[in-house]
Amino acid sequence: MDDKKVDKLTQTYPNWLNWVGAVVSVVLVVSSLVPGGGNGWQWAPFYVLMTYIFIRKSKEKRVWELGELLVMPVLTFCCVVGFITTTGGNGGKYDLWLWGLGVIVGILLSVFNIYLKPRIEKKRLEKK
Repeated sequence: MDDKKVDKLTQTYPNWLNWVGAVVSVVLVVSSLVPGGGNGWQWAPFYVLMTYIFIRKSKEKRVWELGELLVMPVLTFCCVVGFITTTGGNGGKYDLWLWGLGVIVGILLSVFNIYLKPRIEKKRLEKK
């Protein structure tokens, strides 16, 4: 058994997968902004963030650390936009519950990742 500690931010897959992810994200950004494409525009900020993360991660391995902190707030923003458009567009009860639940879960996970998780890690390291 190898007892080396593995850095969780070190890339363990080929670099070309980053570029494939970036190209797919760019395609999704463009397709979400096409007129008449439905309500896909609300996901554009998430696709732009993922494009940035995939492109930068291929050059700097530490970008994913920032990406972990930003993904949930951006997804929460997308859920808030969906909730507002559903409310204004007379959406059904199921849609309101779905978007509302997405907002609540997104806020809770964002607070955990940004505020609580670093403090828990800090206390755990102080105990050692």
